[in-house]
Amino acid sequence: MLSGQTFFNRPRLESDPPVLTQCLVLEEGLNMSAESVLAQERKRIRDALKLQYQREIYHPEGINNTGAKFDPAVQRFMAMRATSYERFKPTSRRSLLFLFGVYIIPIWSVVYFMDKRLERKESILSSGKVSYRDRTFKFHT
Repeated sequence: MLSGQTFFNRPRLESDPPVLTQCLVLEEGLNMSAESVLAQERKRIRDALKLQYQREIYHPEGINNTGAKFDPAVQRFMAMRATSYERFKPTSRRSLLFLFGVYIIPIWSVVYFMDKRLERKESILSSGKVSYRDRTFKFHT
């Protein structure tokens, strides 16, 4: 990559942040790598944006005296939830998944495990491992 171009293959602008390629020496004499300096800078920017957001949210009059701040992420989420049925397309695959997931698999599993339990109980009773006196249901076949 050329030194005058950024990651997105466009010429560098004056408004772009500086590219740090060497270690910086602080006044205390500590060496910091370029990555740690950039991480601290990102943290400083993140904290400043967080403080600005909290000031706007908790301001008593809000924005435009409405008492609420417009958040584009929340607006996109609410719009997506409100219009989800407009984008839903029923297909045979979805119908089959619903059929198997709601009806066939649960009913089959209940019947399967009940049948296994009954077979296990019948094999124990018919082999004579449990005496007739100790059985919980005396009239079981």
